[in-house]
Amino acid sequence: MGVIYLTPSRMPMLQSPTEAEITAIYRDTVAALYGFVSRRCGGERQLAEDITQETWLRAVREWRRTGLPAVPLAWLTTVSRNLLLNQLRTRVPLPIDAVPPQQILDALERDAVGDSTVIAVAVTDALTRLPPMRPSCSRPFTSNGCACRGSPK
Repeated sequence: MGVIYLTPSRMPMLQSPTEAEITAIYRDTVAALYGFVSRRCGGERQLAEDITQETWLRAVREWRRTGLPAVPLAWLTTVSRNLLLNQLRTRVPLPIDAVPPQQILDALERDAVGDSTVIAVAVTDALTRLPPMRPSCSRPFTSNGCACRGSPK
């Protein structure tokens, strides 16, 4: 049997919610949803807030029409993930020289990359431009975990 992925259109729905139920779900899930989105926004607080807000606007509209999903937070994170992916696909990356390298290095040394949105975005954009890592050695690993000639035994 294959894995079934739950998308918002495939999630089982319950009854149409009341305003009190929507408000209670909002209070119970907004912090977790914002955390989920903000961890994926590369330090762009405004983007995280916009995605969280848009997700909730869509939730209220959809839930009034089709009813509550069985797991509201799963529905919310799925929609927010899709919104964020759409946003990131169309975004123009920050130029590599938008932030002086010494400023980035200083922030990295202080472990303060997240203190500046511009630095966080520059680092995130630079990391996404890195090519996939490839092993430096093509020989199979030995029993001691080493692959290269002259490795410790």
